[in-house]
Amino acid sequence: MDPKSTPRLVLSNHFSLTMDPIPLRHTPNPGLVPTPTLTHYNPDPTKTAKPRKNPQNFKISKTNSHQSPMGSTAAESTTVESTDGVKLHTRLFKASDPAPDNLAVVLVHPYSVLGGFQGLLRGIATGLSERGYHSITFDMRGAGRSTGRASITGFSEVNDVMAVCKWVTDTLSPSGIVLVGSSAGAPIAGSAVDKINEVVAYVSIGYPFGMTASILFGRHHQNILKSEKPKLFIMGTRDGFTSVKQLENKLKSSKGRTETQLIDGVGHFQMEGPAFDNQMVGFIVDFIKSLPQKKVGESGL
Repeated sequence: MDPKSTPRLVLSNHFSLTMDPIPLRHTPNPGLVPTPTLTHYNPDPTKTAKPRKNPQNFKISKTNSHQSPMGSTAAESTTVESTDGVKLHTRLFKASDPAPDNLAVVLVHPYSVLGGFQGLLRGIATGLSERGYHSITFDMRGAGRSTGRASITGFSEVNDVMAVCKWVTDTLSPSGIVLVGSSAGAPIAGSAVDKINEVVAYVSIGYPFGMTASILFGRHHQNILKSEKPKLFIMGTRDGFTSVKQLENKLKSSKGRTETQLIDGVGHFQMEGPAFDNQMVGFIVDFIKSLPQKKVGESGL
């Protein structure tokens, strides 16, 4: 691989981490407990996905990422104050025709230190609002138009997620909140799930479970894996931060309902691009619709 294209995380003038792609492995692990729903997707409709060994009868599908862009739903902007006084620039994408379950979706953007900000999730938020779900994005501390300073490990940002979810609860009075985290936003959101009573489910887009990324985010892992709330992990099979095998091994210890959607042949940053926004919206909406209708705070959702 061209070293110029290898993702590189600079932590200081003297210390950096090179995110080398992890060799792709396709060995399904039949010992996952609880057994996740693992689905492989082929983003190129002109090519046939190679057959995989499938001892768990995983559903294998094909899909097309090259879809029309999302609409231009207008967003309302506001400022939410985090627990330590940091001002968070927040956007609300209102659903014109809210879904009957009255759930709201809060989206947590990728790593602020590498330039992540809420604009990267605008396409998904717009698509979700068009499907009937009020969607909220925000700049975590130190990102975009928010004040404060980004942390390296993301633990300060967990407070930002909690503050925004409280604002959503107080402002919109949803029946519950589905928390969605993208890339480094996934471990940050995952650490907030059980701290927020109103959160009823969690979706990860490209959770960085790999060894190198775990130097930064490893202490977040158990927070989401021990949660009993329903979880969906979306990942490309060529993710340079987490291999399919690493994902499967991590999910062995996941509590409660755990599902996985794998997109064939797609890398970490590629999946975060706008070409896959429609597909992410579809995964999230299908997952939401599959959730049991229970009241906020009830266990076993």
